[in-house]
Amino acid sequence: MVFIKEESEDLKIENVFSLKHEETEEHTEKEESEEMKIEETLRVKHEETEEQTEKEEREDVKIEETLRVKHEETEEQTEKEESEDVKIEETLRVKHEETEEQTEKEEREDVKIEETLRVKHEETEEQTEKEEREDVKIEETLRVKHEETEEQTESATRTSFSCSKISPWENTVDFILLKYGEPHICCHLNTA
Repeated sequence: MVFIKEESEDLKIENVFSLKHEETEEHTEKEESEEMKIEETLRVKHEETEEQTEKEEREDVKIEETLRVKHEETEEQTEKEESEDVKIEETLRVKHEETEEQTEKEEREDVKIEETLRVKHEETEEQTEKEEREDVKIEETLRVKHEETEEQTESATRTSFSCSKISPWENTVDFILLKYGEPHICCHLNTA
């Protein structure tokens, strides 16, 4: 009986070991299954993470490309604006120079006009002085002529005239104009 008991105990022990082993195997399988699930979950998570990372990297590349293009467009716009600014500055410089040249030209013309007016004024003053001198000469000449005329008139009023008929014929008249008592003019008139 001891043997049976021993066997029975051995069986029990074997059963226990077998059970323990089965339980351990089941537990191990269960753990392995859980580990596989965890690994699968981790693999999936890793793949999702990689996909997400790739997606983010693609988005980052898109963003970088967009930023690069925007930067280039901004640089081109800046260069264009700078070029336009240079053109505007050049245009303003040229306009300023043209304005200065025009102003200088106008000032030279003003000086010419002023000089011409000054010369014309001087010529006009000289002409006026000349005309005044001529007027004085004319007035002097007229005054002298007037005095001569007055003298002649006075002289004429002092002249005595007398006429006498000296012709023997009846239809004729002879006149002798006497000036200061002396015979001056003789006239013969036919009255017929």
